[in-house]
Amino acid sequence: MSTLIPLSTNEDRRSFFKGESWNYIGLEAELPNRGDYRQTFVGETSVIVVRDREDSIHVLINRCSHCGAKVCHNAHGNTKVFVCTYHEWAFNLKGDLRGVPFKRYLDPVILYYFDRVCSGRPLKVLDKMCHLVNSNWKLQVENGKDPFHAALLHSFFKNFGIWRSDQETHVELYQSGAHSLLVSTTSFKAQQEADTTPKVRLKASQLIDHQREFEHGTGAIMTVFPNLIFLQQLNCLAMRHVILDGSDACIKEWIFFGYTDEPEALTELRLHQANLLDPAGLVTIDDNEILAVT
Repeated sequence: MSTLIPLSTNEDRRSFFKGESWNYIGLEAELPNRGDYRQTFVGETSVIVVRDREDSIHVLINRCSHCGAKVCHNAHGNTKVFVCTYHEWAFNLKGDLRGVPFKRYLDPVILYYFDRVCSGRPLKVLDKMCHLVNSNWKLQVENGKDPFHAALLHSFFKNFGIWRSDQETHVELYQSGAHSLLVSTTSFKAQQEADTTPKVRLKASQLIDHQREFEHGTGAIMTVFPNLIFLQQLNCLAMRHVILDGSDACIKEWIFFGYTDEPEALTELRLHQANLLDPAGLVTIDDNEILAVT
């Protein structure tokens, strides 16, 4: 009994078009002038063949290194630079990044809170996590700009005085609206019932223990356009990278970090407090549920 042989398999494509095989992409004569380019394919990968200003030929993958959008949409032409239409990252004819809009885009207030954490002290990565969220990526970014929901949605914050509406809180918004900063100073006062008896008690005190590291606020959430949420909550430090995965889902990649020269006890405290913000954290899980597309 015979079976049909598939015309192409994933292994074939990897071996022939992404392996150590020569692939035809065109004739040098098709690019007679400096700056001439044409778009073609190596297997299923869109590439740009271009003659640079020094008369050399380059083959570039037709994807921006920022978010993966196509850089070149024309079949052929002449240019001095390739510019991604998504966020206008600019690349020279060799494929090197040469320009980023808003490269110096954080105003002094927001930059202060960024620089006080990333001050030049060597960092150490404590953990990395990622998870899929059934939510449009824009909702995730906007959630970090919302000053109200933390004191309403997140019961843990309310119950243990981490982020409450009766605390000192302020919001800074970059003039364009692209970036934002939410700063809160915790009271550590548990929410009280009418008879002043604490509603709940916390056995694992490490979750809210705090060693003063920075002035002005015990929590700062920075949303840096378009896909970064930078969190400093108590002693937990984290970068949250929002990665697109279609229109109704995104991937949140977490990097929890500290400093190479910090005491081990402080590192342990950061790891304990990551239980508030990690994918299944006592706070993050609220956002995951409320923002999910159902």
